[in-house]
Amino acid sequence: MIGDRLRELREKNHYTQRYLGKYLNISHVAYGAYERGNAFPDIATIRKICELYKISIDYLLNENADDMLMIPKKDYDN
Repeated sequence: MIGDRLRELREKNHYTQRYLGKYLNISHVAYGAYERGNAFPDIATIRKICELYKISIDYLLNENADDMLMIPKKDYDN
């Protein structure tokens, strides 16, 4: 569930719901609804969350995902 993952990430990084609300340009009440599972963030908000935590969208949305950090793609000559 995305709410559990959001809470885990927020607490691990010592952020408050108020901080995340300001960062995402929403109210802390709206952010709290994401964590409780009463609302779902839109794609633009999901992208901002992933950028903040430097995680993949898969990691945020997939409760069974391993720790998928965003890794920059490199150009390889094949």
